[in-house]
Amino acid sequence: MEGEYLDTLERMVVSPAAGIFAVVHDLLETIIAAGTTIGFVQAGDEAVPVQSPFEGRLVAFDAVDGERLVRHQRVGWLRCA
Repeated sequence: MEGEYLDTLERMVVSPAAGIFAVVHDLLETIIAAGTTIGFVQAGDEAVPVQSPFEGRLVAFDAVDGERLVRHQRVGWLRCA
């Protein structure tokens, strides 16, 4: 078999929209399920949920409360089992 095999345990959660980020508190160092909302992006009049597409332990947020985000900007990361 040719090529490389890359297996990483870390996964990134990104912003689904541009706007002001608000974190959901009390999630760090907890195991979250796929689909868990970890924050919201206020995009105009709409609060767009930032949901993790992965299951794992939420290790850190890269975005902070009140930070202006662009679409697909990294919000946080988690470690999968």
